[in-house]
Amino acid sequence: MIGWAMYFVFHIMAIFYARCKLHRLIEISDDGKSVFPAVSIIKPLTGVDCNLLSNLETFFTLKYPQYELLFCLENEDDPALMLVQSLVAKFPNVDAQIFVGGQRIGVNPKINNMMPGYQASKYDLILISDAGMRST
Repeated sequence: MIGWAMYFVFHIMAIFYARCKLHRLIEISDDGKSVFPAVSIIKPLTGVDCNLLSNLETFFTLKYPQYELLFCLENEDDPALMLVQSLVAKFPNVDAQIFVGGQRIGVNPKINNMMPGYQASKYDLILISDAGMRST
């Protein structure tokens, strides 16, 4: 019986700790920098769908201290290029770059497409986010 009670108490403590740890506000250190690591977000794009504009716009309005957006397109004829260019112009304060043309490094075309963005990334932490993903 005591074993179950201890298990229950430990479980409640773990839930409370996780809630406090995961739902905290962004902390700023004494020198004014965030304690969260900077991140490079690579977005491989091919074509346009009905939600692409709104999906991409959510990344331009992220509430994260330091990040860069790296858009990777296979060729200049891709209709997503004009859409991304318009978003980069609309949000000039966001660190965003566009890469057109991949590098043949393997058999997977998506990986080939993302390679220039990967090589140009500034930060150690890299997030690969498909075009259909949106941020909240």
